[in-house]
Amino acid sequence: MTRKTTYTIYIQYCNHRPMVKSVNAAHILVNKEDDAKKIMDRLEKGEDFEALAKRFSKCPSGKKGGNLGWFGKGDMVREFDEACFNGKKGDVIGPVKTEFGYHVILIKDQK
Repeated sequence: MTRKTTYTIYIQYCNHRPMVKSVNAAHILVNKEDDAKKIMDRLEKGEDFEALAKRFSKCPSGKKGGNLGWFGKGDMVREFDEACFNGKKGDVIGPVKTEFGYHVILIKDQK
């Protein structure tokens, strides 16, 4: 499957699923894209998101395992917001670049 095909299927999925109004997410914020990619690799190997957030995140939420709690559409910076509202519960998304750095995001729940 090509990258273009995967993207097309993803867009079709996003256009046909119920509208999400709020998201409960956690994140790990780092300065470099390479660091975010390394964290993604560690997560894929089964390491614990909360432990990695406590160890590596430069955001104050890192002390709470990266937990951001519930937020609505438009409450976060655009790139972060789009990643959270286009993903689904259980997704780990990243790296997502914003003005603050690079994020690895865990979507804990949606409603």
